[in-house]
Amino acid sequence: MIRKMKLVLMVWIMTVSAIAVYGQSAHAEAQDQTFRLGVEDLPTSSRPWEAISNTEKTLSKALYEGLVRLDRQGNVVPGMAQSWVVSEDGKTYTFTLRPDARWSNNEPLKAADFVNAWKQVMKPEEFAPYGFLMEELVNAKAYRQGKIKDFTHVGVKALDDATLQVKLTQKTSYFLKQLAEPVYDPVYTASMYKASEKAYAADILVSNGPFMQTEHTDNTITLVPNPYYYNAKSVRLKQVQFIATSDPITAYNRNQIDWTGGSYSSEKMYPQFRLHPDFMDYYSRSTYYYQFNFDKKPFNNLKIRQALAMSIQRYDLGYGMPAYGFVAPGIHGIEQDYRYEVNDHAYFKENLNKARTLLKQGLAEEKLKKLPTVMITLNEGSSHTTVARSIVRDWQQNLGISAKYVVQPLNKYSLTRSNGDFQLYRDGWSGDYNDPAAFLNYFTSSSLENNSGWSSKTYDQYIQKARQTDNDTTRNQLYHKAEKLLIDQMVLLPIYYYQNYFISRSNLQDAYIDYNDNLILNEAYFKQN
Repeated sequence: MIRKMKLVLMVWIMTVSAIAVYGQSAHAEAQDQTFRLGVEDLPTSSRPWEAISNTEKTLSKALYEGLVRLDRQGNVVPGMAQSWVVSEDGKTYTFTLRPDARWSNNEPLKAADFVNAWKQVMKPEEFAPYGFLMEELVNAKAYRQGKIKDFTHVGVKALDDATLQVKLTQKTSYFLKQLAEPVYDPVYTASMYKASEKAYAADILVSNGPFMQTEHTDNTITLVPNPYYYNAKSVRLKQVQFIATSDPITAYNRNQIDWTGGSYSSEKMYPQFRLHPDFMDYYSRSTYYYQFNFDKKPFNNLKIRQALAMSIQRYDLGYGMPAYGFVAPGIHGIEQDYRYEVNDHAYFKENLNKARTLLKQGLAEEKLKKLPTVMITLNEGSSHTTVARSIVRDWQQNLGISAKYVVQPLNKYSLTRSNGDFQLYRDGWSGDYNDPAAFLNYFTSSSLENNSGWSSKTYDQYIQKARQTDNDTTRNQLYHKAEKLLIDQMVLLPIYYYQNYFISRSNLQDAYIDYNDNLILNEAYFKQN
């Protein structure tokens, strides 16, 4: 059973333990500065725009750096760009690259390296799972769809070797946060078009981040510090190894690896992790929920939806932290975690008496004597059936209603979801960038992901105004209003915020997990025991 924590304690853990796994310190360094990361599978690609898993993104963060990056607190700080200027209308960004920005082969990094990489990402035939983030740029969406063939019409241009201009379709307050994502990283042009297996070769894989690759085998990827990284003096590890292992607990106990965690290993390993003396847990930036279908009666009735949401005993599920909102912990707000600044406990509470009253009123409004059997559509996964069984039991015991669940393979589940052929379906959402909009944009009327059957002009206006404002306080207030409307209307049934975990050597210092569950090693080192 996962520990029960109050919100304030949870936020403390997020900010102290998860965002900064180990705090900065002045400890003497150990002689051996080789860090070994245990992973279930090695990355299948070294191209940053193809990074999907946390293993791939952690590798990408070590090898590459974009125009900007996020610090431990989730704030935007300069990366390869030493400065930038934003036009008065907020649509044009002009970035000036660092004069000491170089590739690992000592060639200068040029603005054209960004243009060439982004062009490759946007090609219609290219596999770029996060390419949609680039659709903020002028004509990017049309180019990705093949409607525009000439890339010079897309809103990115190298004005000279050191100056990159980016034009957006509209003012977007969180654009700089999106720029920190790997999909926006530059790629060394000469190696961009090599076959994936060849691109792994040390003499071909040229990077611009704190590390560079020296070896890639079937079971190991080895990195060493990049001597031409502009902040090379801050890189203290002498070697980083990604080691594939099917049994990370045993590998850790045998001192074959130094760190491994839930995002890097099989979900089935959790019970063993949980019992390990070096176990640490934290709440990651993902939300587990059930989606209502407003086009299926009686789920168009607000009181019925509220009754179902209020009658679930979330603490008894044994997963994560009970959720009463949509934006997950780990997403940056004004100065702290958004979930700390906007307490979701104010939205609604578990209340069995109120749930029974609401159900009775909702049934009367729908002219029903009893609620027809509720059907929940799940994708495959043992945790999904465990949660569903608990919820079905809660509804039966607390409301006297009948519910069932059906488990579908992923391809059928995805089709059921897209066709709207469901009453409720299980879903989870993670932020694609470090801003509440990464969650709240999901339920706008124009969102392709929104298959709830619900839309609201007021909600859309909140989100659009938040996109346009430069005032952090105003933007946070608009996000709060939008999320409150979303939950007041019970568009989704929030269940829990995901929990993640890891085991690590106690003398590892200054490594941290970013908002996206990636392990950042730029300044990490081992202290003397």
